[in-house]
Amino acid sequence: MVAPDGLVPAGTVTYEVADPASGLVEREYDHLFVGRTTDQPQLNPAEVAEVTALSLADLVAATTDWSGCTAWFSIVLQAAMPALSSLARL
Repeated sequence: MVAPDGLVPAGTVTYEVADPASGLVEREYDHLFVGRTTDQPQLNPAEVAEVTALSLADLVAATTDWSGCTAWFSIVLQAAMPALSSLARL
């Protein structure tokens, strides 16, 4: 877990994404933060089936095809990229 004082603000993002299968629309206003940790994630198996650790370069390369990601992920990643890039250089 990353302590709140170990997080770096990465901006805010507003998005509206429609799910074509259900017709539902998700509208969010998110405050973004980035940070580093070496701790193992504590997963709730009812909510998360799998986690993969990627470097920032591998994450960007993996997301050239957005079909495996949630509809909002590209929006949030793009908004957080400047803070993520700064953090990766440390």
